[in-house]
Amino acid sequence: MKPKSSTKKTGILILIAEALLVAGNIIGMSYIDYAYTYLGHIDAVTMSTAMTVVSVLSLVASFFTGAIVQMTRSKMGKFREWILIGSVMLMVGGLLTVTTFSQNASVTVAVISIGYLLFNISLDFICNSKYNLFERMAQGDTKLIDSYNSRSYAGGNVGFTLYPLILMSLVAWIGGKNENLGFFGTQLVFGALTLVGMLILLKISKPFSQEGAQTEEEMPRVSIGQMIKSLVVNKPALTVFIGEMVRCTGYALFNFLFVYQCCNVFNSFSMMNIGLVIISVSGIAGSFLAPRIISRLGGRKRATITVAVLAGIVYIAIAFLGQNMTVFFILVALATIIQTVADSVEAVLYLDAGEYWYHKTGNDTRAFIMGAQNISVKIAYAIASPLLGVIMVACNFMDESAILTGADAAHMTMYTGLVAAAGYILLAVILLVFHKVSDKEMETYIAENAEKDAALYGGQA
Repeated sequence: MKPKSSTKKTGILILIAEALLVAGNIIGMSYIDYAYTYLGHIDAVTMSTAMTVVSVLSLVASFFTGAIVQMTRSKMGKFREWILIGSVMLMVGGLLTVTTFSQNASVTVAVISIGYLLFNISLDFICNSKYNLFERMAQGDTKLIDSYNSRSYAGGNVGFTLYPLILMSLVAWIGGKNENLGFFGTQLVFGALTLVGMLILLKISKPFSQEGAQTEEEMPRVSIGQMIKSLVVNKPALTVFIGEMVRCTGYALFNFLFVYQCCNVFNSFSMMNIGLVIISVSGIAGSFLAPRIISRLGGRKRATITVAVLAGIVYIAIAFLGQNMTVFFILVALATIIQTVADSVEAVLYLDAGEYWYHKTGNDTRAFIMGAQNISVKIAYAIASPLLGVIMVACNFMDESAILTGADAAHMTMYTGLVAAAGYILLAVILLVFHKVSDKEMETYIAENAEKDAALYGGQA
């Protein structure tokens, strides 16, 4: 195994790479409805319809991304190649989401939506590949897997702390009074940072992705039928798939509604940026605590169940106490610290299910099962997007200038909290009832599978 000092350095580089990579995520993940509504001047119903169409198309694409990664044969290794391709797609998609210069509303909707689609597909390839790489780099050490993933999640939150703080200053500096130009130029800068992060990740992962050194005949292969079976028949994978789909539906709606809670209930766009910083700082704290808490609670699955219940309780408090802005952000910070323990290993639960199947059957479908995360997320967003329109209508939201008061403001706050609460609590129930493989058993499977990988692929020892 690599010495402790080397793994510590790798963890730091993962954090830095992720902090740079997420620069390309900012608009698509946190400001996409702002791009539609405020930059493109698109009404809420059209926005909801467009986002629903993108979600459905992204869902269709996600059925193929995991299989594409699984079947890739490349001198770069199947994971590193798709980090490269995905990062370029992410940069282009981000630019299109803020290309809002047309006076024709239909053109604007189409361009933003194409960019949003590219954004979603690129994340499928990047996330699938990097989480598989982190597991490969950990070489069967489950604690090191948790450490690398927590550093990745912490790096993402560092980015989500810094970029909102400088976003509007960059927009104003680049575009002056032309906000549309400012956002376009800012996204160019963020795209460049994304590519630097990609290069760092490709560099540190190179010694651990040796598939390209094998000949086509030597490479183990699995059929499409075996891949599908590894998800449908594999009970841990199916359980994680359904549980995370439910959780993501609730949290996607929370993220969508968070914009309007800040801008149209609290009447402050600046509070949206401050709120994102609060969430990100809380996420950093939760990320660094995650490996220790996971170890104390007995493993990834048990920790996820415990913290999901606790996060759900806090979100219920947000629903009924969150009209006070100070209380809202205090509770959001607390919920984020708690849920980050689960969020930081969300992807690893899929990989664990893949490790279980690999150990049980000898068929390595881990990249495909990791790709199932993309499918569950896309289904969640396909469900969340039309529900967003329903909630907006229920709260009597008419346009971006509307200030919600009284019952409308109370309803917006209630929906913002309850949708996230439902997602986390249902995730805990689903894992508790249906996921029967213990964390201790999973550790054994991972270690033994790592020995198979070493024989097949080589890499550092």
